[in-house]
Formats: sequence, C-alpha cells, structure tokens
Amino acid sequence: MKCKIKYQTQRYCRIEIIQKAMTCEQADILEYWASLQEGVKSAVVHERTRCLIVEFNQRDALPAFLKLLSTFRYDKVSTRERNAIHSGREIN
Repeated sequence: MKCKIKYQTQRYCRIEIIQKAMTCEQADILEYWASLQEGVKSAVVHERTRCLIVEFNQRDALPAFLKLLSTFRYDKVSTRERNAIHSGREIN
C-alpha cells in the first residue's frame, strides 16, 4: 500500500493513504488491522481524508509499522476478521 507521512512526532504519526477514495469498509478494515499491530497504542482512520493516525507505545515502532503497512492489502484480511469488525461509520 502506498502512503505518505504527513506529520510525525516520537510516538504519533499521521499517514495519508494514497488511493482515489476510501470506503467505510476499507477504513474499518485498516483501522482494525493497524490496532492489532505490535507497538501500536491506538489507531484511527478518517475515510474522507484517507488518513491513518497512529499512536505508538515505543519511540522506535514507526519503521517496523511502515514496513508492515507497505505490504498491507485489504483483501488479505480474512472474512472471519471482517465479521469481527463492528463500526458506527455506516448508518443504514
């Protein structure tokens, strides 16, 4: 997955996902996946701006996270994991 770091501090990073548009389902999948990664304290995705905001537990977790993010694909997330995702993004 292509991405661009928009803002970064020692334990916080705002990453823009490079794609034309992001659906609510894609945002939920990415947020769920990111929150499960080692060293991540919290993860939030804004589908309108296509930004992933990550807060890390350790200062040196960003390079490892970016390496994992570069290999991330939406279709790699299993159906069982997708069913575990509960989100309030989509209404109706």
